[in-house]
Amino acid sequence: MVAAFPDKDIHHKRAHTRFKCPKCRAEFDSRIPRGFWVKTFFFWLPVKRYICYRCNRTKYFLGK
Repeated sequence: MVAAFPDKDIHHKRAHTRFKCPKCRAEFDSRIPRGFWVKTFFFWLPVKRYICYRCNRTKYFLGK
């Protein structure tokens, strides 16, 4: 019996975001840790921080 693996490279795929960088219009590459002030004072908000490695811009997005 052969085990079927429909997507062997599942761990190598990069998660694509629906957010685009306002400066260079590329997709934000990955999430990074939130800043100190956001962690301290806005811990109750579902805020996520993303970075665009093409232009080195970071941006916060509100969402789950």
